[in-house]
Amino acid sequence: MGETTLFLGAGTAWYWANRDENSRDWDYNSLSSRFQDGHIRFDNNHYTINNLVHPLDGGAYYLFARANGLPVHEAFAMSAMASTFWEYILEYRERVSINDMIFTPGGGMVLGEATFQLADYLSSAPDRGSWAHELAAWTLGFPVRVHDALDGRHPPDGPVDNLGFAARRRHDFRVAYESLRPNGGPPSHGLNVQIRLDSLRGHDRPGNFRLFFADGNHVDLRVRAGFNDNGATELDLRSDIGVIGYYSQSFDRLGDGASAAARLGLGFEHIQRWHPEPSDRISTLHLPGPSLELRGRNGALQGRMQVDLSPDFAALDGIAFPLWKALNPGETTKSVTEEFYYYYAFGGSARFEASGSWHGVELGGRVRYSHYDSIDGLDREQESITKDLNLGDDLYEWGGWLGWADREALTHVRVGLEGIRRTGTAGDVAVRQNRRRVALQVGFAL
Repeated sequence: MGETTLFLGAGTAWYWANRDENSRDWDYNSLSSRFQDGHIRFDNNHYTINNLVHPLDGGAYYLFARANGLPVHEAFAMSAMASTFWEYILEYRERVSINDMIFTPGGGMVLGEATFQLADYLSSAPDRGSWAHELAAWTLGFPVRVHDALDGRHPPDGPVDNLGFAARRRHDFRVAYESLRPNGGPPSHGLNVQIRLDSLRGHDRPGNFRLFFADGNHVDLRVRAGFNDNGATELDLRSDIGVIGYYSQSFDRLGDGASAAARLGLGFEHIQRWHPEPSDRISTLHLPGPSLELRGRNGALQGRMQVDLSPDFAALDGIAFPLWKALNPGETTKSVTEEFYYYYAFGGSARFEASGSWHGVELGGRVRYSHYDSIDGLDREQESITKDLNLGDDLYEWGGWLGWADREALTHVRVGLEGIRRTGTAGDVAVRQNRRRVALQVGFAL
Protein backbone atom coordinates (compact mmCIF):
# COMPACT_ATOMS: atom_id res chain seq x y z
CA MET A 1 0.00 0.00 0.00
CA GLY A 2 2.86 2.36 0.80
CA GLU A 3 4.62 1.75 -2.49
CA THR A 4 1.40 2.19 -4.46
CA THR A 5 0.62 5.40 -2.58
CA LEU A 6 4.09 6.78 -3.33
CA PHE A 7 3.64 5.95 -7.02
CA LEU A 8 0.23 7.62 -7.10
CA GLY A 9 1.73 10.61 -5.28
CA ALA A 10 4.46 10.96 -7.89
CA GLY A 11 1.82 10.82 -10.64
CA THR A 12 -0.26 13.46 -8.87
CA ALA A 13 2.79 15.73 -8.51
CA TRP A 14 3.47 15.40 -12.24
CA TYR A 15 -0.20 16.08 -13.01
CA TRP A 16 -0.27 19.38 -11.14
CA ALA A 17 3.27 20.39 -12.17
CA ASN A 18 2.02 20.23 -15.77
CA ARG A 19 -1.17 22.11 -14.94
CA ASP A 20 -1.12 24.23 -18.11
CA GLU A 21 -1.05 21.15 -20.32
CA ASN A 22 -3.40 18.94 -18.29
CA SER A 23 -5.97 21.68 -17.68
CA ARG A 24 -7.06 21.34 -21.29
CA ASP A 25 -8.76 18.09 -20.20
CA TRP A 26 -10.61 19.61 -17.25
CA ASP A 27 -14.32 19.07 -17.84
CA TYR A 28 -15.52 20.16 -14.39
CA ASN A 29 -14.81 22.86 -11.84
CA SER A 30 -15.60 20.74 -8.77
CA LEU A 31 -15.75 17.15 -7.56
CA SER A 32 -19.53 17.17 -7.13
CA SER A 33 -20.26 18.48 -10.64
CA ARG A 34 -18.61 15.47 -12.28
CA PHE A 35 -21.26 13.05 -10.95
CA GLN A 36 -23.75 13.99 -13.64
CA ASP A 37 -25.12 12.23 -16.68
CA GLY A 38 -22.30 11.56 -19.12
CA HIS A 39 -19.46 11.76 -16.60
CA ILE A 40 -18.11 8.37 -17.78
CA ARG A 41 -16.78 8.58 -21.35
CA PHE A 42 -13.90 7.55 -23.60
CA ASP A 43 -11.20 10.21 -23.38
CA ASN A 44 -9.26 11.78 -26.23
CA ASN A 45 -5.67 11.91 -25.03
CA HIS A 46 -2.60 11.18 -27.13
CA TYR A 47 -2.32 7.60 -28.40
CA THR A 48 0.88 6.63 -26.58
CA ILE A 49 -0.26 8.05 -23.23
CA ASN A 50 -3.61 6.29 -23.34
CA ASN A 51 -2.59 2.95 -24.75
CA LEU A 52 0.98 2.36 -23.54
CA VAL A 53 1.78 4.62 -20.59
CA HIS A 54 -1.43 3.78 -18.72
CA PRO A 55 -0.98 -0.02 -19.05
CA LEU A 56 2.61 0.47 -17.84
CA ASP A 57 1.25 2.38 -14.83
CA GLY A 58 -1.13 -0.50 -14.15
CA GLY A 59 1.80 -2.88 -14.46
CA ALA A 60 3.62 -0.96 -11.73
CA TYR A 61 0.62 -1.18 -9.35
CA TYR A 62 0.35 -4.91 -10.07
CA LEU A 63 4.10 -5.51 -9.73
CA PHE A 64 4.27 -3.84 -6.31
CA ALA A 65 1.71 -6.34 -5.05
CA ARG A 66 3.27 -9.42 -6.66
CA ALA A 67 6.79 -8.52 -5.49
CA ASN A 68 5.40 -8.29 -1.94
CA GLY A 69 4.11 -11.86 -2.15
CA LEU A 70 0.46 -11.38 -3.08
CA PRO A 71 -1.17 -13.90 -5.47
CA VAL A 72 -2.45 -13.00 -8.91
CA HIS A 73 -6.05 -12.16 -8.00
CA GLU A 74 -5.08 -9.91 -5.09
CA ALA A 75 -2.44 -8.13 -7.20
CA PHE A 76 -5.08 -7.47 -9.87
CA ALA A 77 -7.43 -6.10 -7.21
CA MET A 78 -4.69 -3.72 -6.02
CA SER A 79 -4.10 -2.49 -9.57
CA ALA A 80 -7.83 -2.03 -10.20
CA MET A 81 -8.30 -0.12 -6.94
CA ALA A 82 -5.34 2.18 -7.64
CA SER A 83 -6.62 2.87 -11.16
CA THR A 84 -10.13 3.59 -9.88
CA PHE A 85 -8.79 5.93 -7.16
CA TRP A 86 -6.82 7.86 -9.79
CA GLU A 87 -9.80 8.19 -12.13
CA TYR A 88 -12.44 9.09 -9.55
CA ILE A 89 -10.48 11.07 -6.96
CA LEU A 90 -7.10 12.36 -8.16
CA GLU A 91 -8.38 13.36 -11.61
CA TYR A 92 -11.60 14.80 -10.15
CA ARG A 93 -11.77 17.59 -12.73
CA GLU A 94 -12.00 15.18 -15.64
CA ARG A 95 -14.61 12.71 -16.83
CA VAL A 96 -13.94 9.14 -15.74
CA SER A 97 -12.16 7.49 -18.66
CA ILE A 98 -13.64 4.17 -19.79
CA ASN A 99 -10.53 3.22 -21.75
CA ASP A 100 -8.23 3.91 -18.77
CA MET A 101 -10.43 1.82 -16.47
CA ILE A 102 -9.98 -1.11 -18.89
CA PHE A 103 -6.43 -0.73 -20.19
CA THR A 104 -4.74 0.26 -16.91
CA PRO A 105 -5.66 -2.77 -14.74
CA GLY A 106 -6.09 -5.23 -17.63
CA GLY A 107 -2.95 -4.39 -19.59
CA GLY A 108 -1.18 -3.81 -16.29
CA MET A 109 -1.92 -7.34 -15.14
CA VAL A 110 -0.38 -8.82 -18.30
CA LEU A 111 2.73 -6.62 -18.31
CA GLY A 112 3.10 -6.78 -14.54
CA GLU A 113 2.91 -10.59 -14.40
CA ALA A 114 5.43 -10.94 -17.24
CA THR A 115 7.81 -8.58 -15.43
CA PHE A 116 7.31 -10.34 -12.11
CA GLN A 117 7.93 -13.83 -13.49
CA LEU A 118 11.13 -12.65 -15.21
CA ALA A 119 12.32 -10.78 -12.11
CA ASP A 120 11.54 -13.75 -9.86
CA TYR A 121 13.47 -16.08 -12.16
CA LEU A 122 16.52 -13.77 -12.28
CA SER A 123 16.50 -13.52 -8.47
CA SER A 124 16.34 -17.28 -7.91
CA ALA A 125 20.01 -18.36 -8.03
CA PRO A 126 20.76 -20.42 -4.88
CA ASP A 127 23.19 -18.67 -2.50
CA ARG A 128 22.82 -15.63 -4.83
CA GLY A 129 25.08 -17.32 -7.39
CA SER A 130 27.94 -15.47 -9.03
CA TRP A 131 28.44 -11.75 -9.63
CA ALA A 132 26.69 -12.22 -13.01
CA HIS A 133 23.62 -13.64 -11.28
CA GLU A 134 23.60 -10.75 -8.81
CA LEU A 135 23.94 -8.26 -11.67
CA ALA A 136 20.92 -9.80 -13.39
CA ALA A 137 18.99 -9.81 -10.10
CA TRP A 138 19.67 -6.13 -9.34
CA THR A 139 18.85 -4.94 -12.88
CA LEU A 140 16.10 -6.87 -14.68
CA GLY A 141 15.24 -8.69 -11.46
CA PHE A 142 15.20 -5.54 -9.32
CA PRO A 143 11.49 -5.55 -8.28
CA VAL A 144 11.85 -8.96 -6.63
CA ARG A 145 15.48 -8.69 -5.54
CA VAL A 146 14.96 -5.45 -3.61
CA HIS A 147 11.98 -6.95 -1.75
CA ASP A 148 14.00 -10.07 -0.98
CA ALA A 149 16.61 -7.80 0.59
CA LEU A 150 14.04 -5.78 2.53
CA ASP A 151 12.24 -8.85 3.84
CA GLY A 152 15.28 -11.04 4.45
CA ARG A 153 14.18 -13.67 1.92
CA HIS A 154 16.70 -16.01 0.32
CA PRO A 155 16.22 -18.35 -2.66
CA PRO A 156 15.92 -21.96 -1.47
CA ASP A 157 18.60 -24.49 -2.33
CA GLY A 158 17.86 -26.87 -5.18
CA PRO A 159 18.77 -27.88 -8.71
CA VAL A 160 19.75 -25.18 -11.20
CA ASP A 161 19.25 -24.87 -14.94
CA ASN A 162 21.80 -24.21 -17.68
CA LEU A 163 22.05 -20.53 -16.65
CA GLY A 164 22.56 -21.23 -12.95
CA PHE A 165 19.10 -20.07 -11.81
CA ALA A 166 16.57 -22.24 -9.97
CA ALA A 167 15.38 -25.05 -12.26
CA ARG A 168 11.74 -24.82 -11.18
CA ARG A 169 10.94 -22.82 -14.33
CA ARG A 170 11.29 -23.85 -17.94
CA HIS A 171 12.68 -20.92 -19.92
CA ASP A 172 13.34 -20.00 -23.53
CA PHE A 173 15.11 -16.67 -24.13
CA ARG A 174 16.00 -15.30 -27.57
CA VAL A 175 17.85 -11.97 -27.95
CA ALA A 176 18.76 -10.97 -31.47
CA TYR A 177 19.76 -8.21 -33.82
CA GLU A 178 17.11 -8.02 -36.52
CA SER A 179 17.16 -6.70 -40.08
CA LEU A 180 13.79 -6.06 -41.77
CA ARG A 181 13.37 -5.56 -45.51
CA PRO A 182 9.81 -4.54 -46.46
CA ASN A 183 8.46 -4.48 -49.96
CA GLY A 184 8.24 -0.93 -51.25
CA GLY A 185 10.11 0.66 -48.36
CA PRO A 186 13.59 1.23 -46.92
CA PRO A 187 15.17 -1.51 -44.80
CA SER A 188 15.34 -1.16 -41.04
CA HIS A 189 17.21 -2.79 -38.20
CA GLY A 190 16.76 -3.21 -34.49
CA LEU A 191 16.34 -5.52 -31.53
CA ASN A 192 14.10 -8.56 -31.18
CA VAL A 193 13.61 -10.14 -27.73
CA GLN A 194 11.48 -13.19 -26.97
CA ILE A 195 10.97 -14.45 -23.40
CA ARG A 196 9.00 -17.54 -22.47
CA LEU A 197 8.64 -18.83 -18.91
CA ASP A 198 6.63 -21.76 -17.52
CA SER A 199 6.74 -22.03 -13.74
CA LEU A 200 4.89 -25.33 -13.19
CA ARG A 201 7.15 -27.66 -11.24
CA GLY A 202 8.20 -30.61 -13.37
CA HIS A 203 6.92 -29.00 -16.57
CA ASP A 204 8.33 -30.69 -19.69
CA ARG A 205 10.63 -32.97 -17.66
CA PRO A 206 10.48 -36.77 -17.21
CA GLY A 207 7.36 -37.78 -15.30
CA ASN A 208 3.60 -38.27 -15.53
CA PHE A 209 1.20 -35.93 -13.73
CA ARG A 210 -1.86 -33.72 -14.05
CA LEU A 211 -2.73 -30.55 -12.15
CA PHE A 212 -4.73 -27.34 -12.05
CA PHE A 213 -2.85 -24.04 -11.75
CA ALA A 214 -3.97 -20.51 -10.94
CA ASP A 215 -0.93 -18.33 -10.35
CA GLY A 216 0.09 -16.87 -13.72
CA ASN A 217 2.30 -19.87 -14.41
CA HIS A 218 2.75 -19.21 -18.14
CA VAL A 219 4.31 -16.05 -19.59
CA ASP A 220 5.17 -15.15 -23.18
CA LEU A 221 6.73 -11.73 -23.85
CA ARG A 222 7.98 -10.41 -27.21
CA VAL A 223 9.52 -7.01 -27.92
CA ARG A 224 10.60 -5.66 -31.30
CA ALA A 225 12.10 -2.20 -31.81
CA GLY A 226 13.08 -1.10 -35.32
CA PHE A 227 14.93 1.92 -36.75
CA ASN A 228 16.17 3.25 -40.08
CA ASP A 229 17.76 6.49 -41.35
CA ASN A 230 14.46 8.31 -40.83
CA GLY A 231 14.28 7.36 -37.14
CA ALA A 232 12.04 4.89 -35.31
CA THR A 233 10.11 2.59 -37.63
CA GLU A 234 8.33 0.18 -35.28
CA LEU A 235 7.57 -0.71 -31.68
CA ASP A 236 5.92 -4.09 -31.22
CA LEU A 237 5.23 -5.19 -27.65
CA ARG A 238 3.21 -8.37 -27.13
CA SER A 239 2.65 -10.34 -23.95
CA ASP A 240 0.40 -13.26 -23.00
CA ILE A 241 -0.13 -14.95 -19.65
CA GLY A 242 -1.94 -18.10 -18.62
CA VAL A 243 -4.01 -17.02 -15.63
CA ILE A 244 -5.58 -20.35 -14.68
CA GLY A 245 -5.69 -23.71 -16.39
CA TYR A 246 -5.19 -27.45 -16.46
CA TYR A 247 -1.91 -29.17 -17.39
CA SER A 248 -1.16 -32.79 -18.20
CA GLN A 249 2.05 -34.48 -19.31
CA SER A 250 3.54 -37.90 -19.88
CA PHE A 251 7.30 -38.03 -20.52
CA ASP A 252 9.46 -41.11 -20.06
CA ARG A 253 12.92 -41.14 -18.51
CA LEU A 254 14.47 -40.26 -21.89
CA GLY A 255 12.24 -37.20 -22.19
CA ASP A 256 10.02 -38.57 -24.96
CA GLY A 257 6.29 -38.02 -24.71
CA ALA A 258 3.65 -35.30 -24.90
CA SER A 259 1.97 -32.56 -22.87
CA ALA A 260 -1.18 -30.46 -23.09
CA ALA A 261 -2.11 -27.19 -21.39
CA ALA A 262 -5.62 -25.74 -21.50
CA ARG A 263 -5.51 -22.21 -20.15
CA LEU A 264 -7.65 -19.16 -19.64
CA GLY A 265 -5.39 -16.65 -21.29
CA LEU A 266 -5.05 -12.88 -21.08
CA GLY A 267 -2.92 -10.79 -23.45
CA PHE A 268 -1.84 -7.27 -24.29
CA GLU A 269 -0.16 -5.86 -27.37
CA HIS A 270 0.94 -2.38 -28.37
CA ILE A 271 2.07 -1.89 -31.95
CA GLN A 272 3.17 1.34 -33.59
CA ARG A 273 4.57 1.36 -37.11
CA TRP A 274 5.71 4.80 -38.32
CA HIS A 275 7.18 3.94 -41.73
CA PRO A 276 6.06 3.65 -44.42
CA GLU A 277 3.30 6.21 -44.05
CA PRO A 278 0.54 6.25 -43.04
CA SER A 279 1.23 5.20 -39.48
CA ASP A 280 -0.33 1.98 -38.28
CA ARG A 281 -1.15 1.70 -34.56
CA ILE A 282 -2.99 -1.05 -32.71
CA SER A 283 -3.24 -1.57 -28.95
CA THR A 284 -5.28 -4.57 -27.87
CA LEU A 285 -6.26 -6.07 -24.55
CA HIS A 286 -7.04 -9.71 -25.30
CA LEU A 287 -9.70 -10.33 -22.66
CA PRO A 288 -9.87 -13.75 -20.95
CA GLY A 289 -10.32 -16.46 -23.56
CA PRO A 290 -9.41 -20.12 -24.15
CA SER A 291 -5.87 -21.13 -25.06
CA LEU A 292 -4.67 -24.64 -25.90
CA GLU A 293 -1.01 -25.66 -26.21
CA LEU A 294 0.22 -29.12 -27.26
CA ARG A 295 3.83 -30.29 -27.14
CA GLY A 296 5.50 -33.50 -28.21
CA ARG A 297 9.01 -34.92 -28.29
CA ASN A 298 10.53 -38.05 -29.79
CA GLY A 299 14.30 -38.12 -29.63
CA ALA A 300 15.69 -35.08 -31.39
CA LEU A 301 12.33 -34.28 -32.98
CA GLN A 302 10.15 -31.78 -31.11
CA GLY A 303 6.86 -30.11 -31.99
CA ARG A 304 4.58 -27.45 -30.56
CA MET A 305 1.14 -26.10 -31.48
CA GLN A 306 -0.92 -23.35 -29.84
CA VAL A 307 -4.41 -21.95 -30.50
CA ASP A 308 -5.75 -18.79 -28.82
CA LEU A 309 -9.24 -17.28 -29.00
CA SER A 310 -10.19 -14.04 -27.27
CA PRO A 311 -12.70 -11.20 -27.12
CA ASP A 312 -10.81 -7.92 -27.48
CA PHE A 313 -10.92 -4.32 -26.37
CA ALA A 314 -8.76 -2.21 -28.66
CA ALA A 315 -7.61 1.26 -29.67
CA LEU A 316 -6.47 1.44 -33.28
CA ASP A 317 -6.01 3.72 -36.25
CA GLY A 318 -8.98 3.91 -38.57
CA ILE A 319 -7.13 3.48 -41.84
CA ALA A 320 -10.21 4.53 -43.84
CA PHE A 321 -10.85 7.69 -41.81
CA PRO A 322 -8.48 10.09 -43.67
CA LEU A 323 -10.26 9.34 -46.95
CA TRP A 324 -13.71 9.68 -45.33
CA LYS A 325 -12.69 13.02 -43.82
CA ALA A 326 -11.45 14.29 -47.17
CA LEU A 327 -14.84 13.41 -48.69
CA ASN A 328 -16.82 14.86 -45.75
CA PRO A 329 -14.90 17.95 -44.57
CA GLY A 330 -17.98 19.57 -43.04
CA GLU A 331 -18.80 16.69 -40.69
CA THR A 332 -17.46 16.29 -37.14
CA THR A 333 -17.08 12.82 -35.66
CA LYS A 334 -15.43 11.35 -32.54
CA SER A 335 -12.98 13.83 -31.02
CA VAL A 336 -10.22 11.25 -30.54
CA THR A 337 -10.55 10.24 -34.20
CA GLU A 338 -10.65 13.84 -35.44
CA GLU A 339 -7.51 14.79 -33.50
CA PHE A 340 -5.44 11.60 -33.43
CA TYR A 341 -7.05 9.33 -36.11
CA TYR A 342 -7.68 6.38 -33.77
CA TYR A 343 -10.82 4.96 -32.18
CA TYR A 344 -11.93 2.52 -29.45
CA ALA A 345 -13.43 -0.79 -30.43
CA PHE A 346 -14.65 -4.17 -29.35
CA GLY A 347 -13.81 -7.23 -31.39
CA GLY A 348 -12.16 -10.61 -31.28
CA SER A 349 -9.02 -12.47 -32.31
CA ALA A 350 -8.10 -15.99 -33.36
CA ARG A 351 -4.40 -16.96 -33.38
CA PHE A 352 -2.62 -20.15 -34.38
CA GLU A 353 1.09 -20.98 -34.16
CA ALA A 354 2.98 -24.21 -34.83
CA SER A 355 6.67 -25.07 -34.89
CA GLY A 356 8.96 -28.05 -35.01
CA SER A 357 12.66 -28.63 -34.49
CA TRP A 358 15.20 -31.35 -35.18
CA HIS A 359 18.78 -31.15 -33.89
CA GLY A 360 18.38 -27.40 -33.47
CA VAL A 361 16.89 -26.72 -36.92
CA GLU A 362 13.55 -24.94 -36.45
CA LEU A 363 10.62 -24.52 -38.84
CA GLY A 364 7.45 -22.69 -37.87
CA GLY A 365 4.54 -20.51 -38.87
CA ARG A 366 1.70 -18.44 -37.45
CA VAL A 367 -1.56 -16.86 -38.58
CA ARG A 368 -3.89 -14.38 -36.93
CA TYR A 369 -7.25 -12.83 -37.74
CA SER A 370 -8.82 -9.97 -35.76
CA HIS A 371 -12.01 -8.00 -36.33
CA TYR A 372 -12.78 -4.67 -34.65
CA ASP A 373 -15.89 -2.47 -34.64
CA SER A 374 -15.99 1.03 -33.13
CA ILE A 375 -17.83 1.78 -29.90
CA ASP A 376 -20.16 4.66 -30.69
CA GLY A 377 -22.09 7.12 -28.53
CA LEU A 378 -19.60 7.57 -25.66
CA ASP A 379 -17.11 10.13 -26.95
CA ARG A 380 -15.76 12.75 -24.58
CA GLU A 381 -17.24 15.47 -26.83
CA GLN A 382 -20.32 13.48 -27.83
CA GLU A 383 -22.63 16.50 -27.74
CA SER A 384 -20.61 18.31 -30.45
CA ILE A 385 -20.57 15.41 -32.92
CA THR A 386 -22.52 15.91 -36.13
CA LYS A 387 -21.81 12.40 -37.51
CA ASP A 388 -21.09 9.56 -35.07
CA LEU A 389 -19.13 7.62 -37.65
CA ASN A 390 -18.95 3.85 -37.35
CA LEU A 391 -15.46 2.52 -38.09
CA GLY A 392 -14.27 -1.04 -38.51
CA ASP A 393 -11.03 -2.83 -39.28
CA ASP A 394 -9.98 -6.37 -40.08
CA LEU A 395 -6.41 -7.50 -39.49
CA TYR A 396 -4.76 -10.52 -41.11
CA GLU A 397 -1.23 -11.50 -40.10
CA TRP A 398 0.84 -14.44 -41.21
CA GLY A 399 4.47 -15.44 -40.89
CA GLY A 400 6.83 -18.33 -41.43
CA TRP A 401 10.42 -18.91 -40.41
CA LEU A 402 13.38 -21.24 -40.72
CA GLY A 403 16.18 -21.08 -38.21
CA TRP A 404 18.71 -22.75 -35.98
CA ALA A 405 19.00 -22.49 -32.20
CA ASP A 406 21.62 -24.12 -29.97
CA ARG A 407 21.64 -23.25 -26.28
CA GLU A 408 24.99 -24.90 -25.71
CA ALA A 409 26.51 -22.68 -28.39
CA LEU A 410 24.26 -19.76 -27.27
CA THR A 411 23.32 -19.25 -30.92
CA HIS A 412 20.07 -18.13 -32.53
CA VAL A 413 19.75 -17.55 -36.30
CA ARG A 414 16.43 -17.17 -38.12
CA VAL A 415 15.10 -15.96 -41.46
CA GLY A 416 11.39 -15.34 -41.90
CA LEU A 417 8.73 -13.92 -44.18
CA GLU A 418 5.89 -11.85 -42.70
CA GLY A 419 2.68 -10.45 -44.14
CA ILE A 420 0.16 -7.93 -42.82
CA ARG A 421 -3.14 -7.02 -44.46
CA ARG A 422 -5.51 -4.38 -43.09
CA THR A 423 -8.97 -3.65 -44.42
CA GLY A 424 -10.79 -0.69 -42.92
CA THR A 425 -14.19 0.94 -43.28
CA ALA A 426 -15.45 4.38 -42.30
CA GLY A 427 -19.13 4.66 -43.10
CA ASP A 428 -19.38 3.70 -46.78
CA VAL A 429 -15.63 4.24 -47.43
CA ALA A 430 -13.33 1.19 -47.59
CA VAL A 431 -9.50 1.06 -47.68
CA ARG A 432 -7.04 -1.82 -47.88
CA GLN A 433 -3.33 -2.04 -46.99
CA ASN A 434 -0.93 -4.90 -47.80
CA ARG A 435 2.63 -5.22 -46.53
CA ARG A 436 5.23 -7.95 -46.69
CA ARG A 437 8.76 -8.13 -45.40
CA VAL A 438 11.72 -10.42 -44.85
CA ALA A 439 13.21 -10.61 -41.36
CA LEU A 440 16.70 -11.83 -40.49
CA GLN A 441 17.66 -12.43 -36.85
CA VAL A 442 21.12 -13.20 -35.49
CA GLY A 443 21.67 -13.44 -31.76
CA PHE A 444 21.59 -15.62 -28.67
CA ALA A 445 19.47 -18.54 -27.48
CA LEU A 446 19.55 -19.01 -23.70
